[in-house]
Amino acid sequence: MASKKSLSGNSWLRCPRKSGTCHIGKTTLPQLLGIIQQLDVLITGDTGPLHLAVALQTRTVSLFYTANPQHTGPYQDPELHRIIYIDPDDNKTSLDMDFPLEVIAVDRVYHLLREILS
Repeated sequence: MASKKSLSGNSWLRCPRKSGTCHIGKTTLPQLLGIIQQLDVLITGDTGPLHLAVALQTRTVSLFYTANPQHTGPYQDPELHRIIYIDPDDNKTSLDMDFPLEVIAVDRVYHLLREILS
């Protein structure tokens, strides 16, 4: 198993470049659960914290690009969760393999964030 330090150094696993609070490699699982429980909403890709947030009934805006959420889960209550799914077959020309979720427009995420918080 990789150490926290080596995991946090991978290019595919990095903190947001512009803003936000980064907890990668800095929390234990119980600490992460506590953080997620305190959030008003979690915006994330198809990650472990997404599945934890769904289990904890913390509201989410989840971003899917490589996996179809209808086939892979987690199965999300539409009252608590919003999903953005971009079909990779429709967006091959704009794909940056280091940051595949960048094909999702910030305005689209922001709209769903405002919707779920209202």
